[in-house]
Amino acid sequence: MLLFDIQTDQNSPFQHIDLLNQSILKNLFALSMKERGNKIMNEELKYPFEIRHLSEEEGGGYLISFPDLPGCISDGETIEGAIKNGIDAMNSWLETAKEFNDSVPEPDSSQASGRFVQRIPKSLHVRLAARAKQEGVSMNALVTSIIAESLGKKEAHQ
Repeated sequence: MLLFDIQTDQNSPFQHIDLLNQSILKNLFALSMKERGNKIMNEELKYPFEIRHLSEEEGGGYLISFPDLPGCISDGETIEGAIKNGIDAMNSWLETAKEFNDSVPEPDSSQASGRFVQRIPKSLHVRLAARAKQEGVSMNALVTSIIAESLGKKEAHQ
């Protein structure tokens, strides 16, 4: 299960290193759990979330959203602050849904399989392979990073 997703802008020092981003978030989340009675991750945060940096025009900081819970968002000045506020937002969303007898989606109900197959021209394949080698990452990691970065830029301009 993909629990975390970070979208970075082009000035981010975390470009092309999604695994490091995931590790940082997991560590920040574990630290925030210490303040919440050491509950394990799955007890406290059942739903996957996405975090993206907010531009200065948007107020700065970080936005957290829960794809499985429509409209469930929060923010914070730091990633850790966004996670803490996101936990509160998620709990409020779930309590409100139960109070009004609304259906509560299962965690990961909006997740895709994570598998994507695409045929590309040989010339593009050669360029991607060379770039991946240059950056010292797998071609899958490079393509995933490029797609995530592009989607993040498009979403930031909407």
